[in-house]
Amino acid sequence: MNYIVSLIVVLFFSLLTWSINGEVIGLWGFDEQTGQVAKDNSPLENDGKIAADVKRVPGKFGRAIEVGGPKKDVVIPMIDEYNEGQANMTFECWVYPLAVKPIRYNQLIITGRGEWGKDDPGAFQLGLTLDGVKPVARWFFRVGGWSTLKGGPEIKEKQWYHFAGTLKDGINATLYVNAENNGAELPPKRQENPHPIYVGSWEPGSTEIDAFHGCIDELRVSDEVLGPDKLGFSGSLLDVYSVRKLATLKKKQ
Repeated sequence: MNYIVSLIVVLFFSLLTWSINGEVIGLWGFDEQTGQVAKDNSPLENDGKIAADVKRVPGKFGRAIEVGGPKKDVVIPMIDEYNEGQANMTFECWVYPLAVKPIRYNQLIITGRGEWGKDDPGAFQLGLTLDGVKPVARWFFRVGGWSTLKGGPEIKEKQWYHFAGTLKDGINATLYVNAENNGAELPPKRQENPHPIYVGSWEPGSTEIDAFHGCIDELRVSDEVLGPDKLGFSGSLLDVYSVRKLATLKKKQ
């Protein structure tokens, strides 16, 4: 009897969690102690490859990766579900900058982009840039030209921040820092992105000055627009994911 009651409670919480968090199409906790595999905790199991020079360090929750230059990154294969559901998307992660300057154009935290100098419809980047002399968050797209959002608090070294970029209906972008809305605009309509996701740099074209120097934890990609109350800012995503996974699988049956 107790088993049945427990099962009902778990299933109820699964459905509740589903309604709160939307559908996850990628979740990398970076909790691996060794090896070169970044495990995807979503049902898609789209594991990434960790470069040999990436360090494993204490994270915001559990472990994290420390990156700091070209090819000191994680490469995640292209997510088919990202292109299928791209009209509504959320990218989010925790970041701990170790060196916020110098910045030439930006420091790249999450990048989906091909080679430098080529028209690259569908490219996106989440990272740091300068607002005057102040380092701030940046979320931008390329469709015949860059559409850029930047702002929020001044980003300082050796502090954890939660960054999130969303896209709604393929045309409305929003940037969040610590679950605070930092502006929205109407970029050109998104197009498919055929590239891997680079975490910590942009492998085809990064230089030392363009790479993010710091730690990254709990990267999540959702194919829904998550508002501030549904982002991972309030706690570890992995604490509830084993339950949320049941709801994800149930919905797909």
